[in-house]
Amino acid sequence: MIKWGLVLALIMMITGTINTISAKFADVSASYGADKCESFRRTFYHPFFQAILMFIGESGCLVVYHLTVVVAKRKGEEPQVAGEGFKPYFLLVPALCDLTATSMLYLGLSLTYASVAQMMRGAVIIFTGLLARVALKQRFERHNVLGMFIIVIGLIYVGLSQTLHFRLLSREELRSSVELLAKLTAHPLSPDDLDNLVDTGHQQGRGN
Repeated sequence: MIKWGLVLALIMMITGTINTISAKFADVSASYGADKCESFRRTFYHPFFQAILMFIGESGCLVVYHLTVVVAKRKGEEPQVAGEGFKPYFLLVPALCDLTATSMLYLGLSLTYASVAQMMRGAVIIFTGLLARVALKQRFERHNVLGMFIIVIGLIYVGLSQTLHFRLLSREELRSSVELLAKLTAHPLSPDDLDNLVDTGHQQGRGN
């Protein structure tokens, strides 16, 4: 007999990996701008746009839900709907937290490796376990605690490896990072100021 729980977990692992790899592939894609300047290529640094695309895709679950309700009604079955006292706006705060976390995830993904970002996402298991213990008073078995401990060790190892074994950014990557920071802080830079900052940062990086 097929254990559908394991099948769903495998599907989520594969699709989640494809999601991270495709987003990182977009981040490293580069092309020349409309000004045809051949001195540098502009990379794709749009983490918030990527987060919006993810939420647009997740909203497709609403379409599937309404289709299941329509099919159930046509079959004469009682569709599974929320209870009488349920208010949709109760989900507003979790949705905003998810939006913030997803935006920060794509922002971090644009500045690090896809493998590191994918493994650091595993930290959600730790926080879920802590909240389940505090809020739901849920007790964990020994194998649950052991699994969370192994995840913590893995996260520490990956985080330290990324911090200790850093590499110098190329001029294109440094320029894209400065442009992204200028957009986030609402301080637009002229091309000359941007070139000066990139030259200064690149020289200081080589000096260190």
